[in-house]
Amino acid sequence: MGKKLLVCDIDGTLVKTASPMSELTKSTIYRLKDEGYLFGLASGRPLFQIKRNVKEWGLDITPDFLIGMNGAEYRDEETDTEVTLGVLSAEDIKRIFDYMHEFRDKGTFSEYTDTGIMFERDDDIMLRALKKYGAKEDVTFCEKEEDMYSRPNAKIMFRLYSFDDMPLLEQYLIDHPADFFTGYKTQGNLMEFMHPDTNKGDALKAYIKMKNYDPNDIWTFGDMTNDNTMLAAVPNSVCLCDGSDDTKAVAKYITDYGCADDGWAKFVLKTFFNE
Repeated sequence: MGKKLLVCDIDGTLVKTASPMSELTKSTIYRLKDEGYLFGLASGRPLFQIKRNVKEWGLDITPDFLIGMNGAEYRDEETDTEVTLGVLSAEDIKRIFDYMHEFRDKGTFSEYTDTGIMFERDDDIMLRALKKYGAKEDVTFCEKEEDMYSRPNAKIMFRLYSFDDMPLLEQYLIDHPADFFTGYKTQGNLMEFMHPDTNKGDALKAYIKMKNYDPNDIWTFGDMTNDNTMLAAVPNSVCLCDGSDDTKAVAKYITDYGCADDGWAKFVLKTFFNE
């Protein structure tokens, strides 16, 4: 390979959720590209949205590699190749709705569509806020519950109304194991359910194998549970200091600064450029 590839989660790693990208982060990405490094993004967002985010941030580069939907899809820019991996069947999405019966009054399901995002219902201040700042998204609300599991999808998301309920939900998943999904905490009040064989780590491994890269030349960066498999997939992994405790436990390195204080950029400048 000759040059290193840096693969970065977006929310909580490169940028705060729904926030613009800082000038230091932008300049650091440009510095990496100018020095010949490869740069990739890995997110729970679909590929089409990640591409749109890059434009909204004002980045004048095209990432070399993208992981979308927490590993359900990835893209190699060099060959203009997009690969789709495991997705949930409509039946399994329905089973997840049933599985979550004890929490149905504590939050709202949502899922990505081909053009935007669909919510189970419009009854919560957080969803109204998302709709307000999310002109970037085509936001809709399902007319009936069956709309949410009428077709296969890469993932189904459940946003809790209260952050205080997340420990209860995490314990519920531990006490009631299921073989038809994997649940990932991606924000303090957001749990994402995916096909059990789909994750960022396996998508990265498939890409490494396709490109015949040395895993020692890959650096991964994340902050939440859905990043754990990606961080564990290569020897050099980094978690933001304000990330999830379980993600810190997986990472080889912890940044000195959090996301809001340009922790990713400062780590990269120190580690790769001795600044």
